Amino acid sequence: MKLDVNEIINDENIKYLIKSIANKFYGVEKKDLYQVGYLTILKIIDNYDINSNVKFSSYAYLHIYGAMREYVENNRKIKISRDYIKLYKKINDAKNLLTQKFNKIPSIEEISLFLEVDVNLINEVINACSNEVLSLDLESEIDNNLYNFIGENVDYDTKILINDSLSELNDLERSVIDCRYFKDLTQQETADYLGLSQVKVSRLETSSKKKIKSYICA
Repeated sequence: MKLDVNEIINDENIKYLIKSIANKFYGVEKKDLYQVGYLTILKIIDNYDINSNVKFSSYAYLHIYGAMREYVENNRKIKISRDYIKLYKKINDAKNLLTQKFNKIPSIEEISLFLEVDVNLINEVINACSNEVLSLDLESEIDNNLYNFIGENVDYDTKILINDSLSELNDLERSVIDCRYFKDLTQQETADYLGLSQVKVSRLETSSKKKIKSYICA
């Protein structure tokens, strides 16, 4: 027995799921992301085991998220590198500092001299980062809840450290953090998806967050 396609497509919970996932992304038309979501549903529905303990919405979430993310990355005009993001922050910091010091907005040349960075590179970074919303690599992938437990003001450098800290986790720990904070699954949904108990997920989440915080604060 399989799920009814029309019933699923018209289900209000599925409509909300697709819209909520689409809202995590930017830089592309939302209607295009909605279409990606519904096309993904059509692709995966026949592979869903109706007797599974995993709800269809939980099963579909990861597939839709992955499809939308791939679509966004393939259609983003410019993929902003971490180096660009770090330099963009330095440019803004320098601009604010020089403005306060000289009571006027500094020119690109003045910022270039202050940072000892080529003018052409500064212009390129400003154009890339100001015309595009920040890269999914840093902004979308790491949920604000993951920042909150650190208890610090999170700037771009800290976000990079958080991203790098994931290498300190084992495969299972990374999977838990990925489901909980990157894909917004509940602990129970994460447990169902990974085939673990909710208690096990809770323990892994706690231990993983401690490792991340230790890495950040080292």
